Amino acid sequence: NTMADVTDPNIAEAYKAVRNDADETNWLVVGYETNKKLVLQAKGSGGMDELVSNLKEDSCNFAYTKVVSKDEETTRAKFVFITWIGENASVMRKGNMSVHVANIKSVIRDYTLELKASEKSDLSDDAILSAVKKVNY
Repeated sequence: NTMADVTDPNIAEAYKAVRNDADETNWLVVGYETNKKLVLQAKGSGGMDELVSNLKEDSCNFAYTKVVSKDEETTRAKFVFITWIGENASVMRKGNMSVHVANIKSVIRDYTLELKASEKSDLSDDAILSAVKKVNY
């Protein structure tokens, strides 16, 4: 059985918080407690810089963030699902990610955009905003 355990209630709670307009939380990071168990590792309200500071070169994580995109008329919240595969993460862990992404998406269901990254520069505010702006709906 290659499925990951995503039953940590903190994951679902943080997901609801990120989606809740009344809550300041705007990102969460999920990581591995064991090879098969995913847990909430961090959450916060400091945007992408704070999210990225929780990603390590030797780790694999799933992350979720709220991005506010403004144009002339409207301000809209968009949600981004991120698969982080650190360059120095173990081969086995990297391999598991492609299977476990389906498990974590049973909890983190709604997002505008899905990104994969292994370089922190791919996850700057500007990079995320421009990616979100390309997805217009």
